[in-house]
Amino acid sequence: LIDLLRQYALLAGQLLFSVTAYSAAKDIRLFQNFIKFVHQQGANVLLKRYEAQFISAETLKSLKVNYIRLARDLTTDIHSESDKRKLVETLKEIGELLDIWMIAENVQDQKDWAVVKEIGLLGASH
Repeated sequence: LIDLLRQYALLAGQLLFSVTAYSAAKDIRLFQNFIKFVHQQGANVLLKRYEAQFISAETLKSLKVNYIRLARDLTTDIHSESDKRKLVETLKEIGELLDIWMIAENVQDQKDWAVVKEIGLLGASH
């Protein structure tokens, strides 16, 4: 990987390495080192399926990921569950403070999509 990233250094900025929050939580120090390495090469890191039960907001500060894709459960029925909405709004604010872009995962319902847009997440998969 090191050799490939160095060989194609001009393309590294277009790369996004995606790691699940569950996997990252298994060895936070290793994940931090991986992020540091990836950033040194000019590439980016996405933490996917993020839920606070795996990685706390406090730990996010030290990780310095570029993107977080929130777990599907956090936005499913967000239009009718105010606690979910408040949590996602808080996570977005934390992301803004830490310079992390927040994305929603697998938003199926149009009412949920409207709330996600209103909150101002970067985007959402469908």
